[in-house]
Amino acid sequence: MTTTADFDAWLEDAEPSGHLQVYALYRAVSGVREHWLFECTVSPDGTQWFLTAKHVVDTLLLASEEERSAFLALLSARYADGEDIKTWFERMEYNAQPD
Repeated sequence: MTTTADFDAWLEDAEPSGHLQVYALYRAVSGVREHWLFECTVSPDGTQWFLTAKHVVDTLLLASEEERSAFLALLSARYADGEDIKTWFERMEYNAQPD
């Protein structure tokens, strides 16, 4: 297991598919917790975050609060066309409901 700081490479390996996985990833990072396939932990001194996925060998290092915020912004840009992830998820859930 290695650690990487490359957001794009890690996301390529993680391949979150569908709104449920994207939202789980967002919740793990924003809440610094485990959520479904993803887990985000913080260093003892609270200055670095480590993101893992059950199906990815590498750990993503978010070396500062700025990097953590940038990663969350990237999720919004890449998967939700820049929309707030929570709003996007709620809309996707609503649209997924049968008529």
